[in-house]
Amino acid sequence: MYFRELFRFQCDLFKLQDEVAATGHKVVVSLEGRDAAGKGGVIKRITQRLNPRVGRVVALPAPNSRRRWEACTVAKEAMLERTHIAEAPWWVVQAVDKKRTRLNCIKHLLQQMPSAEVERAAIALPERVRNPATIRRPVPPEMVVPEVF
Repeated sequence: MYFRELFRFQCDLFKLQDEVAATGHKVVVSLEGRDAAGKGGVIKRITQRLNPRVGRVVALPAPNSRRRWEACTVAKEAMLERTHIAEAPWWVVQAVDKKRTRLNCIKHLLQQMPSAEVERAAIALPERVRNPATIRRPVPPEMVVPEVF
């Protein structure tokens, strides 16, 4: 069930990315959480099949993990309170089961931005022009990566 749903959601994410790129819109998704909260797994599954030329992932450094734990908690709660607005809401994801968490997070993200497939014109490739005078020369041995495996 997990992989079937994941592939379906990744297809929908691809369609969303295609539409965002075609319309010129911008989308920002910010994930915040403690170590081992599952952020990396969700980010990996969201971006796994997307075009890296269109989407970007930026990872900020983790705060220093024990000395500032309480201060980070206070700062996070203040940030959520001050920046949670209708145009840019924060959502809390319960991360007990990592696989379910990923699916729930991606499904919720997709529900926030319904998308439609972008209509594309058929691609017509020109006939290949062959030049019989073109000769492919052998690659010099010093340029070949050794076959170790």
